[in-house]
Amino acid sequence: MALIVLFIAWIIGGALIGWGVPKLFKSEPPYGVGVDILASILAAIALGVPEWLWIMPALGFSGIINLVAAIGDPLGLSLIILWILRRAKG
Repeated sequence: MALIVLFIAWIIGGALIGWGVPKLFKSEPPYGVGVDILASILAAIALGVPEWLWIMPALGFSGIINLVAAIGDPLGLSLIILWILRRAKG
C-alpha cells in the first residue's frame, strides 16, 4: 500500500518539477517540456524504488524519516537531471 502511494507521489512530484522548472528559472527546455516531465518522473521512480525497498531498510531507517527520504531524494534527483539536460544541450 505504501509503495502505491509513493508511486503516486513520485509521478505527481516529478510532473510538477518537470513542468515548473522552466517557469521557475525562466529557462527554455532544450528538448521540450514533455521531455522534462518524462525525465523527472523516470528519475524519481528510478531512485525512489530502490531507496524505499533496499537502501533505507539496509541503513536501519524506518518511520517518517524513511518516508521523507523516499519522497525528497528522488525529487531532488529530478532537479539534478533537468540541470544536466540543460548543461548537455548548451
